[in-house]
Amino acid sequence: MLNALKSASKNLILQSAGKTAILLAILFLIDNFWWSAALFMAAAFYFYWHGAASDIKLLRSFFIFLGIVIISRWLIVQNWFFGTVLVLAGLSFFVILGIKNFLFLKRSLFYRILNNFLFLLAFLIFFFLANPDFFWLKYLAVAAAMYCLFKEFFLLFPEFFEEKILIMPISPKKAALFSLCLAFLISQFLWANSLLPIGFLNSSASMMVIILIFKDLSANYLIGSLDKRLVLKNITIFVIFTLIIFMASKWAL
Repeated sequence: MLNALKSASKNLILQSAGKTAILLAILFLIDNFWWSAALFMAAAFYFYWHGAASDIKLLRSFFIFLGIVIISRWLIVQNWFFGTVLVLAGLSFFVILGIKNFLFLKRSLFYRILNNFLFLLAFLIFFFLANPDFFWLKYLAVAAAMYCLFKEFFLLFPEFFEEKILIMPISPKKAALFSLCLAFLISQFLWANSLLPIGFLNSSASMMVIILIFKDLSANYLIGSLDKRLVLKNITIFVIFTLIIFMASKWAL
């Protein structure tokens, strides 16, 4: 019985890895954008909905993954950054399939990785495309992505973080309100960060520090363990990492 389970697990890993490899190959090997985008989306939808993956819980992550890949393929020249974005996006898709197919024992850990990966990819693309053209369109798109990722995080919190005892039930309306507030607040940091000449990598790293801090504060608020000590701890972390990022920046105007 144990051997059968191990064999099934290996098969699921190979299947998920194969599906991810097919998606990446479509983007790398087909030069025409419209053909590659059409084939990529068709294959991605098929892999997402086929078999055990026919689940809507991670639909927000899936659509943000699609948006990140299509925008990257459309606007970014095929260089090292494009390859890095696609590799990270491919890992995100692999994790999506793994979570949906119960491939991972610690699903909460891998969901955190997935959620953070998608935040990071959104910030990397936003700051990499520093051209002022369509700034507000890109800005609103990232704000909408943040809202969706936060909302999914809150809605899946009771399921993926079972070791945490919630003192406050999370209804869809409450999750939407929390997500809207956080997305609006962090979008102000995003706008301020876009004005700093510290490079797209440092800007993305700075935004990820803010995201992780707000997620930690929100999670502890939901389980009733938010106190002054935790707030001061997060403020200290923010100050330290911000100073490190700023000192590592070239400040190129």
